[in-house]
Formats: sequence, C-alpha cells, structure tokens
Amino acid sequence: MSIIACFAEAGVVPNVVTYSSLMAKSAISNPEELETAWNGLNDRFKTNAQPNVVTFSSLIANNSAISTAEELQIAWDDLNDRFRTNVKPDTVTYSSLIANNSAISTAEELHMEWNGLNARFKTNVQPNALTYNSLMAKSSISNPEGFQIEWHSLNARFKTNVQPNASTYNSLVVKSAFPTLKALETAWNSLNKRFKTNIQPDVVTYTIL
Repeated sequence: MSIIACFAEAGVVPNVVTYSSLMAKSAISNPEELETAWNGLNDRFKTNAQPNVVTFSSLIANNSAISTAEELQIAWDDLNDRFRTNVKPDTVTYSSLIANNSAISTAEELHMEWNGLNARFKTNVQPNALTYNSLMAKSSISNPEGFQIEWHSLNARFKTNVQPNASTYNSLVVKSAFPTLKALETAWNSLNKRFKTNIQPDVVTYTIL
C-alpha cells in the first residue's frame, strides 16, 4: 500500500514530521530535489507544510559532499531561499557536517570548526553525544585510555558534561578488532570504570565482534 493510500485510509493528514521522516529516508541530497519532492507532497495531500531544521538537516546528512562550513552555508541559504524560510541550523546539522568532513578527527579540529560554524550562522549551538560520537568514530584512538582523554578534552573545550553512550563504546569496538569476547569485555569494563557508567553491550556490539 502506498503512503498516500495509508494516510487516506486512516483519515490522517500528514505534517512536517511525516514529510521530514520521508526525506531523511530518501536519497534526496540537494536543495532542488528537496523542493520538488516537498512541493509534490503538499500537492498530493493538499497541505501547506513548511520544512524545518529537521528537514534541512536530513539533507545535509544525506549529502556527504557537504563537508565544510562554506558548503553548508551555500546549501542552507539555498534551502531558505527556496522555501522562503529563516531556519537556523542546530546541533544535528553541525554534527552531520562534522561526520561528513574526514579532515576533522581531533578535539582541537572539532572545536575550531564548531566555533566557525556558530560564528558564520550567528548561532550558539552546543555539541552533544551525537557530535562527539561522530568525531570518535573517525579518530585513530583505539584504546579505552585514549578514548577517556579525548572525551574529557572535548568536554573541557566546550564546557559541556556530555556522557558517552553505547554508540561511543561501539566505535571503539569497530576500530580495535578484539580477537575474543573476553578481550571485548575487558575493554568494555574499562570504559565503564573510566567514565563511571553502567552501559551494557548491545546487539550492535556483538554484531561488530
């Protein structure tokens, strides 16, 4: 059953959340494609939904070619012009850019780029676990001690108190290639002890192993 038929049968009118979810799962990666798809949805459902920061951020996440502050600004300004909006980027937007930029792999580089983004867009956005995880996944660090040092450096630079999560620890598992379950458990317990957390391995952890 098509999405149109599903909504029609349920008697539900889709909104910006519906459309943004669809955009996030699509292969749409440039403002022109997004505008065409969005207008098509409004026409089909006879709505007048306006895109928001979630919509625009999903485009950035879908387009790995957008990896610098300048490229982000060009795409973002284009989106606001096309939809006649004044949407400001947020943590997800900037985190997606950091994930796209292979040149950013240390706390110092992230701090410099983040400050540049806030200055360029006149925002005061703070990074979160998603941001730090994006960086840790790209870094060359592959041991618990190094992870702890880099994570604390991030919190110190940004004056945050962000705690790691399962995704953080899983990024270490990916890079360390632990040969046995016991080796994984030893490293995982070390991370929990260092960060004073009680995070349990999940299905992703064991799948990686």
